Amino acid sequence: MSAIALLITALVLNASANILIKYAATHPSPAHPEWPAFLQIFLNWPFVIGVLCFGSNLLAYTLALRRLPLSLAYPAMVSLGYLLILVVSAFLFNERLGGVQYAGAVLMLAGLWLLVR
Repeated sequence: MSAIALLITALVLNASANILIKYAATHPSPAHPEWPAFLQIFLNWPFVIGVLCFGSNLLAYTLALRRLPLSLAYPAMVSLGYLLILVVSAFLFNERLGGVQYAGAVLMLAGLWLLVR
C-alpha cells in the first residue's frame, strides 16, 4: 500500500474513532442502567470500536511515517481529519459552527496546500 493511502487510512480511522467515542459518550448503553455512567460509556459498542479504530490508526500512521516526512504527514492527518470530523459532526451531532470557524477551516486547507508544495 502506498504511503499516501496509509496516511488517508490513518486519518479516516482517527476521525472515525473520535466520532464513535463522541457517540458513545452522548448515547450511553441503556442495557445496564444500574451500572455507573462511565461503564455505560466504556462498555458501549461504539466506544469499543472507537478504541479499536485508534489502535488501527496508530498502525497505519506508523507505516505511513516510514516513507513520509513527519513535517508533512502530521499536518495533513490533523487538518484533513479535523475537516472530516467537522462535516460528520454537523450531520450526526447537529454541531454548528459560525463563519469565523469555517474561515479557519479554509485557512487550514490553504496552509496545508502551502506545506505540501
